[in-house]
Amino acid sequence: MPDVVGLPLEELAVILEDAGGGVKIIAANEDGNPPKRPYITIRITEGDNRQQVEANELTDEGLQDFNSPGSEVVELESYGPKAKATLDRIVARLRLPTFQDRLRLLNVVFIGPLLITSVPTVIMESQTDVRAMGELRFAFTQQLTDDVGLIETVEVSGKIGDRTSVDSFVITKPQ
Repeated sequence: MPDVVGLPLEELAVILEDAGGGVKIIAANEDGNPPKRPYITIRITEGDNRQQVEANELTDEGLQDFNSPGSEVVELESYGPKAKATLDRIVARLRLPTFQDRLRLLNVVFIGPLLITSVPTVIMESQTDVRAMGELRFAFTQQLTDDVGLIETVEVSGKIGDRTSVDSFVITKPQ
């Protein structure tokens, strides 16, 4: 299984685009001209990957899979006449079973919105730009593999402490 480090942003963007009714989602710092409105920009603003790693079984080859939980905040900026309504729709639809199932296939869970707000921006004295910003928290599990090695044979002989004598024996990994 390939390692997945962090939130799978590209796959998440597809799900968010569907939840937003097909409104195009692009990377926040993408070069070039933005698409025609409406559209949404996306970026990860903060993460918390300090949780304890969970070890799975060791393979015969000495490989061990680990699950490392984390969470990240995804910032969405929506541009267009229904900017806030689009973000509200995304949040509402992410709570539906269909979207929860799609996220679960990515090992991702939608925790909830931290902020959804309208941010009108003045372009010129008489013109404003309709924009909304949302911060959504997601939890995920990173799947990592480590080559931890494998002890194939252990030989024991001698004494334990001052009093107990141990017969010599060998433990070998089964073939």
